[in-house]
Amino acid sequence: MVVHAGARDNYELAKAFCDLDMPVHLVTDFYYHPNTLLGHVARIVFGKAVFKRFRQDINVTSHTSVALWALDLAERFSPRNTTIIKLRSFALGRLALSVIRRYDISHAIFYYNSGVSQVFDRTPTDCKVVLFQMHPHPGLVTNIYRNYLLRRPEVAAELTAQEEELAKESNYLDSLASEATRSDQIICTSSFVRRSLLEAGIDDSRIIVAPYGATVSSDLFTYSSLEVNPFTMGFAMRLAFVGQFVVRKGVYELLIVMAARMDIHLTIYTRDIECAQGDIIGWLGQVPVNVALKSVLDDERLWAEARCADFLILPSLAEGFGLVITQAMSVGLPVICSMNSAGPDLIQHGVSGFILDGVMHSDIEDMIELALASSNMWENFRREAASAALQHNWGAFQAKVQNVI
Repeated sequence: MVVHAGARDNYELAKAFCDLDMPVHLVTDFYYHPNTLLGHVARIVFGKAVFKRFRQDINVTSHTSVALWALDLAERFSPRNTTIIKLRSFALGRLALSVIRRYDISHAIFYYNSGVSQVFDRTPTDCKVVLFQMHPHPGLVTNIYRNYLLRRPEVAAELTAQEEELAKESNYLDSLASEATRSDQIICTSSFVRRSLLEAGIDDSRIIVAPYGATVSSDLFTYSSLEVNPFTMGFAMRLAFVGQFVVRKGVYELLIVMAARMDIHLTIYTRDIECAQGDIIGWLGQVPVNVALKSVLDDERLWAEARCADFLILPSLAEGFGLVITQAMSVGLPVICSMNSAGPDLIQHGVSGFILDGVMHSDIEDMIELALASSNMWENFRREAASAALQHNWGAFQAKVQNVI
């Protein structure tokens, strides 16, 4: 059984066990087959985009509930709401417990913060519980956030509202922290996550590091197909940011840099442009003329356009992996990213990208200057990035997680 909310990594963990011809139960909030009655109802309620979370190449028995439906709908109106996240975790855990008992599940793999704590106390079976820790341990994350807010109190309201690790309820944080302690085994996605677990006192023998793969293949495009956006011509460097526009991603520091560097252009690709625009105006008073906001929902179109930048930039405060890193590298787009991510596992500093020494705007600007100084090598960076991405594919990820069973 695999338990998690949303598409996450496009169900690659479930696929790993389907490929072993194992019967897999998928407990999630939002997975609907287009040719079922439930799927047709979901399309009426949520629109046809609901089927983006369905995969034809995996054979799973999916489980959801009315409560999870309602919470998914609520999150569309209030993204990253910590109350919704907590309630969803509770609902997932209760549903997972029911599935374990009903189908006599032998192995259950829970994504971090997907209700595993309820199973520890209530299941009477011999089910082995594996935690898929794609986020860093909450102990280290909380320290990172608190240290950052000592320097940036002006974004305290946004960061606190967006990140459950800053929740005031100590028992909720204790529950998150205990997930790794009480699991039989832990799969984590990067050496940064592994370090956070070791610092929390987790025995290294229980930890398996399985880096994610690339979801966009570099053979979809050729280097000669690069089409420079005429609106970004004339800038010394063109950056792309892809993903959720939240404080955790380092966007506040990035925007401070952009407001001071009119020689650099940044395109922000995010689903909720209005929220991003509102945050930028709230922080800076206006959207800088060298910053563009775009919403591209189709992954192939997104990366065909984003790869025309010189670098992807991801200056996250804490990032368990950062799928956009491998996605960018797979299409020949080198990356500038935080050391608190999978960057150090994937990027050779100064060869296929750059690793930030810190998370403040001065650290970002220093790395931009270093990248500008090596502009004559940028084409080599593209080739090295694409080559490195080939080594970190989904097949390698699946082989590692299959060994757990």
